[in-house]
Amino acid sequence: MGLIVFFWRNRWLQAIAPYALVVLGIWLALEMVPIVFSREETSPTSVSIAQLSEKNPSQRWLTLTGGGYYLAGAVGEFGRLKSPDVANARRCYIPILTPAEANAWTHAGEGPPAGTKKILLACLTPEEFRTLFPNFGNRRVRPEYYRLAELPGTRAWHIPAKVKNFVRDEYRVDSDGITIFQLNAKPAKPSDAFTALVLGVAMTIVGGIWTGFRLKEGVPDVEDNYVPPVPEMPEGGWNARDYRKAG
Repeated sequence: MGLIVFFWRNRWLQAIAPYALVVLGIWLALEMVPIVFSREETSPTSVSIAQLSEKNPSQRWLTLTGGGYYLAGAVGEFGRLKSPDVANARRCYIPILTPAEANAWTHAGEGPPAGTKKILLACLTPEEFRTLFPNFGNRRVRPEYYRLAELPGTRAWHIPAKVKNFVRDEYRVDSDGITIFQLNAKPAKPSDAFTALVLGVAMTIVGGIWTGFRLKEGVPDVEDNYVPPVPEMPEGGWNARDYRKAG
């Protein structure tokens, strides 16, 4: 109820609301279209990291085998990930490599060797990162550079431009060669995505109709050379009380 009252009293929000509905509706619909027309997956498909490096499978829900986390190459939004950065990072990205690739990265200076065209990154929240690697950055413990593991999760449909840019700059790999793997995530069901798609279309239609009414109303006409009336000066001159009355 309080939110409705706030919106009703806020003229700025009322001014941008119809345009925001159109933009958000189109964005939601476009995000849901690929999921709606995809095949529903009931269980993850086991794929080796070597196979994934060569060709992306049609499935999105995967269990990656034959490799693991290369912690020495972990990055956040601010560059190479150090222990204090984990708490401040919105997401942590760890290269997923085969043992042979991990050795090649180590010899190249904990980064991809020259000529690397594809890179697979596991995306984790800071909480997930600290749960998996509680001793990361602990100088009293021998540093862990590489950990073999089976990785369940999904391939991301789309990678934000900001993520592409900083990963490209950090690893010197072309943006088209970057694949983000959402660890422990499951793909959305087409039926759920269809509901969201309908909601996005409805938002777009309502916002469009609202915008049309807003534009139709236009700006009220103002007479040319209009001069507002000036109150007559009372006998004896003006005082503070007269100013308040005139205002």
